Amino acid sequence: EEYTEFQEYIQAEEMYANGIELFEEEQKNSALKPILDIGKLYANLADINYFISNDFDIALYNYNKALSYGYDDSSVLYRSGFIQYTKGDFDKALDNFMKTIAQKNDDVNALFALANVFAIRDNQSMAQGYYKRLITILDNERSRYKILFPQVSPEHYDLVNMYMKTSNNL
Repeated sequence: EEYTEFQEYIQAEEMYANGIELFEEEQKNSALKPILDIGKLYANLADINYFISNDFDIALYNYNKALSYGYDDSSVLYRSGFIQYTKGDFDKALDNFMKTIAQKNDDVNALFALANVFAIRDNQSMAQGYYKRLITILDNERSRYKILFPQVSPEHYDLVNMYMKTSNNL
């Protein structure tokens, strides 16, 4: 994780792969039971595949391994859902986005993605409900500021951008 923190991704990837290999070898030889940390190794490796390499197929494989070892962090669920969404596997994407929202019910990206999946699946009433819920969250966020400066503040830009996309889709 320190290698990743210092943007030394090749070394981080090697360390994660070595840890996974060591666990899998030991598991074969002694029936070692998996622990949550093994899932985290897979998730961390998948993050490198997802964000750095842009290898979504390998990232999805590693995220699925992380989930199989019980590491069902909301970010892992969301990223898995995003990859499945881009591949057109809307049923699995829907499942992962729902699980993400169950863990983190105010995640604007997951709410937006979930509403989009419902819209694609032609369930307009569910899509509308999630878009409206997202608009409410964004309105509450907006009320924290007197004036928005999206051209200066990345946080303001993200808020305005998400509000615009959500309003358009609604």
